[in-house]
Amino acid sequence: MTDATFAFVIHTMESAATDVSVVAVPVKTVVARQQNVASSRTLTGTVEPAESVTLTSRVMGHIHELRVDEGDRVTAGAVRFRPILLTSVTTMLGTLSILNDPVWAGLAWALLGGMLTSSALTRFVIPLMYYGHRSQHQSAQDSAEATAFPQEALTS
Repeated sequence: MTDATFAFVIHTMESAATDVSVVAVPVKTVVARQQNVASSRTLTGTVEPAESVTLTSRVMGHIHELRVDEGDRVTAGAVRFRPILLTSVTTMLGTLSILNDPVWAGLAWALLGGMLTSSALTRFVIPLMYYGHRSQHQSAQDSAEATAFPQEALTS
């Protein structure tokens, strides 16, 4: 085992380029040799950067047609139904070509079933769940307001 000294140059962001200090740190060195591994560890975790950058793109485009007038009430389902339907139908039609193939038939049936199920869920089931949750929340809010203001307080 030998003793050695390493010099580290310390430069901080706040200091000027000419303000550099040198610090000597004593360390011990050993000669490397082959040995059996005494223990090993397996760790799981996530490696995350100290800083991150979010990149967004701006897509330029032109609006050719606007199917509503200013002030009209538009529901999200009315806007998204056509793209969802077109995407599902084109995928299902494309899948029909491999339906009779013995190798790809399983994939074709999985795609057909998945597209039918996801389309039905997206268009009908999930909006009904939101509607039920919203009406339940609204009725709970209405009952809370009714108990907060008794009828006698309103008449006096």
